[in-house]
Amino acid sequence: MLITIILITIVISAGGIGYLVWKKTPYLKKLVVNTEDVGAYSFWKELTPEAFPYFEKVDLKQQKKVVAGELEKLVRRIHVVSLKIGNFSTSLLDKIKNRRTKNELILTEARMKEEDDIIQQVVEIKPITRSLDQLKKEEQTLIVEIAKSPKDVDLYKKLADIYIEMGNNEDAHEALSAAYNLKPGDEELSKNLEKIKKHLSI
Repeated sequence: MLITIILITIVISAGGIGYLVWKKTPYLKKLVVNTEDVGAYSFWKELTPEAFPYFEKVDLKQQKKVVAGELEKLVRRIHVVSLKIGNFSTSLLDKIKNRRTKNELILTEARMKEEDDIIQQVVEIKPITRSLDQLKKEEQTLIVEIAKSPKDVDLYKKLADIYIEMGNNEDAHEALSAAYNLKPGDEELSKNLEKIKKHLSI
């Protein structure tokens, strides 16, 4: 039903257009067409006859040159601005990288110093792992053994270790000094004596 209505509408419209063309045919035959003047120029001239004299006064070539010159200036300015922005962003990134590198170096140095301090504390200060009574018993045992073998360097070293563990640096210094006198030139004994001296401020 809908298709029938559409077809009827098309047929009626085509008939109406044909009728109008048939009625205007005598008038169209009288018109003279100048084929030499057919083109875009004549079309716009006939379309805007009032404004066209003003357009004819305008020098299009000169205007093209002016517009091209202005566009070139604009492009150059945009290029200069983009270069400045690029240089600024590069310098900013370099500054940020340098700051990060400096901060990382400072942090690394601080960590290394902390690690060195911890290592030094671990080396110099021996934690008390045994009770004071146990340490005193071992001290007495070692003193008896030293009385039996007064030239045994290892006994003096063990006694010094017990005194260090007890926190008795003065007796530890005496024990190490006795061991060093028995074995002069021993590097380990010399280093331990220097460490004890630092604690005693000798």
